[in-house]
Amino acid sequence: MAKNTLLISIIILICTLNANSQVKPWQVSAEDAGKINPIPVELKNLGIGRNIFTRTCVACHGAKADGKGLIQSTSLIDETFQKQSDGSIFFKINTGRDKMPPFKG
Repeated sequence: MAKNTLLISIIILICTLNANSQVKPWQVSAEDAGKINPIPVELKNLGIGRNIFTRTCVACHGAKADGKGLIQSTSLIDETFQKQSDGSIFFKINTGRDKMPPFKG
């Protein structure tokens, strides 16, 4: 009985920590936020980006990028998300956080 109580307490603690971390603002330094996207917006690059998104992002962010994938995630089409700088988005993709894995390289 004590083992079950301990196990349930640990699960509740982990869920609480996970839930709280998802609502905390994601801090990005001014230096990282100010970085400019060096990739030109061209048809070829858009196609490459679409393929990367399909392979690595759709499962969580959904095919429509609305955050309704297998794991409820941030909507990438939301106005708040869209107002971020390229540098901020790159930093977040690169470093990851919580359920979002880092995609360095």
